[in-house]
Amino acid sequence: MAADKKRCFIIMPISTPKAMEEKYSGGAEHFDHVYECLFEPSVKEAGYTPISPKAAGSQNIHANIIKNLETADLVLCDMSCLNPNVFFEWGIRTSLNKPVCIVKDELTKDVPFDTGTLHYHTYNSRLEGWGIEDQRTKLARHIEATINKSGEGNELWKHFGIKEMARPFKPADGEKSQLDYLAMQMETLQRKVDSILLPRMQDDEASVVDQLRRYKANVEERRIQRQLQAVEYAKSLGEIVGKEVHAALPAKRGGIIVVCKGPEDREYEECLEREVGKQFGMPVSVEWRDE
Repeated sequence: MAADKKRCFIIMPISTPKAMEEKYSGGAEHFDHVYECLFEPSVKEAGYTPISPKAAGSQNIHANIIKNLETADLVLCDMSCLNPNVFFEWGIRTSLNKPVCIVKDELTKDVPFDTGTLHYHTYNSRLEGWGIEDQRTKLARHIEATINKSGEGNELWKHFGIKEMARPFKPADGEKSQLDYLAMQMETLQRKVDSILLPRMQDDEASVVDQLRRYKANVEERRIQRQLQAVEYAKSLGEIVGKEVHAALPAKRGGIIVVCKGPEDREYEECLEREVGKQFGMPVSVEWRDE
């Protein structure tokens, strides 16, 4: 009966990397075809019930994956494209000293560990109709050979003589355990939210800073223009009242400085302050020189 069959959890790329879509005939959905056309039939032919990496039944997808890595009788690991999630899951399974059957496609040339210590199978990514049955048979035989060689253990453990095995976490019963689990879920959710929002917030912050800088530059430019206009206005007032204006220039902190020849004339100073202030809303400083 199917219910009595051993279970094989399949870990593999869920989606095709953008850079690889043109190389795979199935494009973005290539690995869906690999699962349906090759992995699922081959696992069944080898006598196992396949468990899809997209299997439903858990509100927490990651918890479901970890549970399957821990409890499945066998894990079929596809290292094609060198997907980091697959390597992470393979590491968890290996730490538990449980059997893993490793495969990859012909486009994945190098797997980044000593391949001489591991027995893996290379399949044809094209999944051509006239050769698919042969591919399924070869993969089924590879699965059987892996189990015959490793038994209920992991091949790497035998090669390196590893003795200390990771032990699955077993939560205590009761309310505290449930609260701890909820806290862990909240932390995971917060990390996901942060990973989405923080880059946007940083971009928004950079945009605001840039806008403030442009605004400040515009304000400064308008201030200088008004100072220059006030300078010309002060010169024209001097000509009207017969005062010899040596120079009129913008002051560093706003307003203008007017340098006049002759003895100090307080009435003229008050006229400048009043008229320039009325027209431009800025202070006037008058300096008098005898020469």
